[in-house]
Amino acid sequence: MKALVLGAGTPPPYELLQKHMHSASLVVCADGAADWAAARGIRPHVIVGDMDSCDAGTLRRLEEDGARVVRLQRHKDETDAQEAVDYALGAGAQEVVMLAMSGSRLDHTLANIHLLVRIGKRGAKGLLCDAHNEVRAACSPLEISAPKGTLLSILPLTDGVRVHSLKGLMYPLNGELLRPEFPRAISNVFVEETARINLEGGWAAVFLSRD
Repeated sequence: MKALVLGAGTPPPYELLQKHMHSASLVVCADGAADWAAARGIRPHVIVGDMDSCDAGTLRRLEEDGARVVRLQRHKDETDAQEAVDYALGAGAQEVVMLAMSGSRLDHTLANIHLLVRIGKRGAKGLLCDAHNEVRAACSPLEISAPKGTLLSILPLTDGVRVHSLKGLMYPLNGELLRPEFPRAISNVFVEETARINLEGGWAAVFLSRD
């Protein structure tokens, strides 16, 4: 089952939203995401959050339309985005796509990228997308397809991440230990339509980016 989790960051382009809406069985909004989602005609199945940023009128209309509202305490350790992701995983999602999870708040953007590790540790596939990027978290061999010329970067999210090998990319990186203070694996380039990335030892974020 595929779940679409919508955040309160920069709303995605229409085409990206529609691409994932059509294949999602569950749509979960994290708090204020309900406002932009409703403005685009989206009726989420669930709204999760402390409701400090969601318009009360929008929330009431969506609830009347059948959306389930999960109200959280305002003072809590978890972000609304994490709670929304956890709801999707608890509902049985085997794939979680996060949209509007990046934007002007870099702290939230980074926290949401780390949620990809949380999703992976629960045995599901995770993907964070915006207008310019796709981000995955991986700790083992990964195969990704993209047009030639697409940029690929790998940044460690935990200690001990080693790139055992890369295939299908312009720049080789064999046996390299990735360190947070030395962004060694930035802006590689697809020279084939499929890249094979062999990671081991820890979790890394794998970015597909376009300017």
